[in-house]
Amino acid sequence: MFTAVGVVVFFAMVWRHWGLKSLHFSSQEPPWRTTEYKAKWKLIEPFLEPNRSKPFSPQELNLLIRLSRDRLWVVRGDAVIALSFAPRQQHREVRKIILERLKDSHPYVREMALIAIARMKAKEAVPHILPLLNDPDKEVRETTKKTLQKLGYQVRE
Repeated sequence: MFTAVGVVVFFAMVWRHWGLKSLHFSSQEPPWRTTEYKAKWKLIEPFLEPNRSKPFSPQELNLLIRLSRDRLWVVRGDAVIALSFAPRQQHREVRKIILERLKDSHPYVREMALIAIARMKAKEAVPHILPLLNDPDKEVRETTKKTLQKLGYQVRE
C-alpha cells in the first residue's frame, strides 16, 4: 500500500515536471519510452517505499549510486528520489550523493535532488541549495524556493 502511494506521488511529480518544460533529448523517442530506461526503472521502483525502515544493503546502495550517475538524465533523477527513501540512519551517506546531483547538467535531476532534500528534511544542505535560487531554469528556481520553505525558511519573492 505505502509503495503504491509513493509511486503515485512520484509519478505525479514527474508528470508535472515533464508537462511544464522542454525535455532536452536528442533522439526521436523520449528517454522514458526506451527499453533501457524501462529496465532501469524496474531496478529503481522497489526502493520507493515511503516508510522504509530497513537500511539499504551495500549492494542496493551501490546500485542506486550508479544509477544516480547514469547517462540518461531521467534515470539519474529517479535514482535520486529513490535514495531519499533511505531510512534516517543512512541519511548522511545518501545526502552526499544527492548533493552531487544539485550540480547536474539537467534541470530535471537538479529538481529531483531538491525534492529529495525536502523529503529528508536535510537542513544542513541549505548552503548547497542557495545557489540554485539563481539557476538558469525557472522550474529549478521555483523548486528551490519550495524546498527552502519546507525546511522552515522564509523566501522573499
